[in-house]
Amino acid sequence: MLVTPRSRQADVAGPKETPERAVYDSAVWRQAVARVEAVTAQLGQSAPQDAALWSSAARHTAGLMAGLSARLESQSPGPITATADLLARAAQAPAHPDRRLVRRGGLADLRGVAIVIRHAPASPEVKLLLLAVVALAHAIRLWQQAERPRLAAQLDTGLARVRTGRLGRLSVT
Repeated sequence: MLVTPRSRQADVAGPKETPERAVYDSAVWRQAVARVEAVTAQLGQSAPQDAALWSSAARHTAGLMAGLSARLESQSPGPITATADLLARAAQAPAHPDRRLVRRGGLADLRGVAIVIRHAPASPEVKLLLLAVVALAHAIRLWQQAERPRLAAQLDTGLARVRTGRLGRLSVT
C-alpha cells in the first residue's frame, strides 16, 4: 500500500469529531405522548369546516403512523402501514376551486414527536405513543365521516386492527 503525505496527515489528525447524539430517556416518550394528546384535544375544539387544519393534522398523523410502522412492523408492512396510507389519503384536499384551503390558525407542532419516533432508543412507552396516535387518527376519522364516509369506514377498520390484534404482539426495536 502506498502511503502519501495526505493519508498520513489524516492518520495523525485522528478521526473527525462527531456531534454528540441527543440523550433520550423514557420521559421523552411520555412528552411525545402528551404532545399528541394535546393535538387531539386541540382538534376536538376545532370546527370541522377548517379543512386546512384537519388536512394538516391528517398529514402529520400519517407521518407519525409511518414512523411507528417502520419502528414496530420491521418484518413486513401491517395494519399500522395501511392506516398511515389511509391517513395520507384523508389529508388530500378535494379538487374543488371554491374550497381553497385557508389556514385559520396553527396546529400544535408534531415534528418533535416524529424525531422521537425516529431517534429515541426502544422503550415500552412506544406502545403508549401508538395508542395516542391512534386516538388522534380516530379524531381525523370522525372529521372524514361527513365528507368521505367510505374512507372513514376504511380508517375505522384499520384503526380497529391496530388497536386490537397487533398491539400486544408488537416488538419494540
